[in-house]
Amino acid sequence: MGLDSFKKDSTGEYTGGRPSKSTKDISEQWLRDQVSNGLSDREISEKTDYSRKTITNLRNKYGIEPSRSKASPIEETITLTKFQKDVIVGDLLSDGSLTVNGQGVRYQTGDVNVEYLKYIKNSLPEELFTDNSINTNKDDFNYLTTRNADIFSSMRDVWYPDGEKRLPSNYKLNSTHILHWYIGDGNLRDDRGSPRIHVTWEEENKLDKIVDMLEENIGNGVSVQSDGDGSSIYISSALSDSFFRFIGKCPVECYNYKWIDVWSQA
Repeated sequence: MGLDSFKKDSTGEYTGGRPSKSTKDISEQWLRDQVSNGLSDREISEKTDYSRKTITNLRNKYGIEPSRSKASPIEETITLTKFQKDVIVGDLLSDGSLTVNGQGVRYQTGDVNVEYLKYIKNSLPEELFTDNSINTNKDDFNYLTTRNADIFSSMRDVWYPDGEKRLPSNYKLNSTHILHWYIGDGNLRDDRGSPRIHVTWEEENKLDKIVDMLEENIGNGVSVQSDGDGSSIYISSALSDSFFRFIGKCPVECYNYKWIDVWSQA
């Protein structure tokens, strides 16, 4: 989905979508949207390449109150069902991130297709989102951002033990995880009709446990190989049907092209 092509700050926040250099192009509505999404003056500054003082002055000029994320950062009462946690974990295996925001942590992801982001948003508690939770930058890349929540702080402790995203030592695979990972980083190889999942955030030797768990569910024939800027998990063509039956049908039309329809086969 390409989030790695966008700039990240020290917390791992995606900061794509800068307005042009003239402050006249930072409209009042654009600035209000950033603040309503919980961004601080510092974060908006990093997103635009303007100084923090310039952003603060513009915000004051427009009469916009600062983000309250630092003063009241945490949605303490929000809980997630197992399915909702599985959706987030599956996206964390792909382009999703749990980013520090003031005193709290929020979940963020991005995709070229708004349909998929709406699916994720609709899968999670509505209290996690503002009205402007989905935004599109100037490169037509879309991103979804939640409010801060306690549940994300505890998840970040597991997934970012040293500040970088790592596969948890106690990770247990399930079909929902792999479905969303495949949507984000997978593709169907035309030459063989077999799926693969590209991985850039974890070392190849740490993925053996994924291979073992996948094979427990779909059979022997899964491997990991170095692949340019990372590694790829390859599923043999003999296991394609088993793989797609394991993860289930694609939940959004925009990514149906990555699937083999094994359900209509005789």
